[in-house]
Amino acid sequence: MPLPLPPGLYERLVSLALEREIGRLDRARLDPRTEPPEPVELPRLLSRYVTDLLHLALQSQTGKDAEARQLDLCRKVLDQLIQADTGLITDDHLKQPAELLTALVEIQALVAKREPTKTGVRAAATPLRPPARP
Repeated sequence: MPLPLPPGLYERLVSLALEREIGRLDRARLDPRTEPPEPVELPRLLSRYVTDLLHLALQSQTGKDAEARQLDLCRKVLDQLIQADTGLITDDHLKQPAELLTALVEIQALVAKREPTKTGVRAAATPLRPPARP
């Protein structure tokens, strides 16, 4: 059973479950305030809501074939978005196994960094500490 709603400020879309929770509140103690979302804010609010639920659904996929089931679930969600005429295309599907692009490094920059220095030791591209004072 979910924890009772504490008093405070919220920016949360009202789901059917939340509506039931609000209905069980002690109205002598708490006064729920709701309002329609601003049309310009609705895409952000809806995407955050779906993101949170999708995250929970993906987390629940555990075990030996968890990655395959997580990717399959993502494909199903993307299929619905593609069919809804959103501008997404089948190339927006994820490849399997999952990969994360972490960098695009210019080849010219790599070649320049490989050139030896007078001492034969190259300086780090990002210094680990400030240079020593003479």
